Amino acid sequence: KLGNIETKFRTFPMEVIAGKQEFDVRVKEHNVTFEFNFADVYWNSRLQEEHRIIVSRFRKNEVIADAMCGIGPFAVPAAIKGCNVYANDLNPKCYKYLLRNVEKNKVTSKVSCFNTDARDFIRLACKGDFPSKIEGQKEKTVFPQHIVMNLPAAALSFLDVFPGCFDRNLWQNKPLPMVHCHCFSSGKTQEERRDNVISRAENYLGCSLKPNDKNEVEVRYVRDVAPNKFMMCLHFRVPEQVAFAFEDPEGEGEAEGEKTTPDPKRPKVEFIENSP
Repeated sequence: KLGNIETKFRTFPMEVIAGKQEFDVRVKEHNVTFEFNFADVYWNSRLQEEHRIIVSRFRKNEVIADAMCGIGPFAVPAAIKGCNVYANDLNPKCYKYLLRNVEKNKVTSKVSCFNTDARDFIRLACKGDFPSKIEGQKEKTVFPQHIVMNLPAAALSFLDVFPGCFDRNLWQNKPLPMVHCHCFSSGKTQEERRDNVISRAENYLGCSLKPNDKNEVEVRYVRDVAPNKFMMCLHFRVPEQVAFAFEDPEGEGEAEGEKTTPDPKRPKVEFIENSP
C-alpha cells in the first residue's frame, strides 16, 4: 500500500514487491465466498466481525437496503440468512463482483443489485419504489426495515437525504427503518467519540438524536484505525420529525392540483436485473 484511501471508490495505490502483478482473489468469510480484484474494489478482512455483527441484527424475511454495499459483505450473508436484500454501490467494479458473489453463493432470488448514487438509492428505499421480488409479496410497495450505510469517511454526510424523504400515507402504521451508519470519530474517551458522532449526525438530520425508546440510538465502537481515529457505527431509527419533515399536517394552503410543501423528486434510476 503506497498511500491513503482518497478516491470515491475507496481504492488505494499499491505495488507488488514480489511475484506476479495479479490481484484477483477469493476470500471465505463466515462460510461465505467472495471473489474480487483487490486493486479495483475496497476490502478489509479486519472487518469480518463487523460484517457478522451487523447481519446478526437482521431477521429472516426482513427487507435490507444496503446503500454502499461494496462487493456484498453485508448483502450476501443477509440474503443467505433469508432476508430480502436491495444492494447498491457506485463503483461499477463493485457492482460487477457483487453480481458474481450473489450468483456464486446462490442467492440471486434474494438480492436485487443497483449501480447508482447512494442518495438516489436511499430515496428509492424511503419512497418504497424498489421493484418487489419478494416471494408471495402482494403489495407493490416494498418497505425496508434496515438501511446500511457503510462508507466511514462520508456516510454521515448522506444522512441529509432523510428529512422529508418519506410519505406518511405510505408508511402509515409501519415502523420507520433502522439506519446503520459507519463513520470515523476522534476523542480521548468513548463518551467524547460518541458525542462527536451524535453531534455530526444531528447536524445533517436537523434534529436531536438523544437516546430514547423510540429512536433506539446507539453509537458502537468498531475498531482503531489510526492514532486518535476510530471507526464507529451509529444505529438509530429514523425519527418521525425527520421522515415527514416539510409536510403540512393541517393541509392549509393547499388547493386542488397544487402543493405548498416540497416533494423530493424521485430519482430517475432504472432497475438493473441481476445478470452476469
